[in-house]
Amino acid sequence: MAITQTDISKVQTLIKPIISHKAWGASLGVGSFITLEFGNPLPSSKERQKTHGEWHLWIYCCAWRIEEGNEVLASSEDPRAKIESSMAEPTPNPSKEGNRRLRGLIWSI
Repeated sequence: MAITQTDISKVQTLIKPIISHKAWGASLGVGSFITLEFGNPLPSSKERQKTHGEWHLWIYCCAWRIEEGNEVLASSEDPRAKIESSMAEPTPNPSKEGNRRLRGLIWSI
């Protein structure tokens, strides 16, 4: 199945609201799955004990990489230890600057 310009436009429309927000709350899941939070934190609830943002992006079953400048820190095919170390930088409060290591990831989606 070929990806069309219409497909790309639909995805761009869906992700447009998060483009101006910094990623925070990065978490490495099973294998190379990564979750990122965007926007203001939502209150936790009985069902959802982890704090999520207005947008919760789950990156799975796809190729990705974390970049800093011109350096690739980790990618989806790297050993888990390398991925973990690339995400080791503390993720700041979402109202601050955002995790600089994860900004490259967002623009590479």
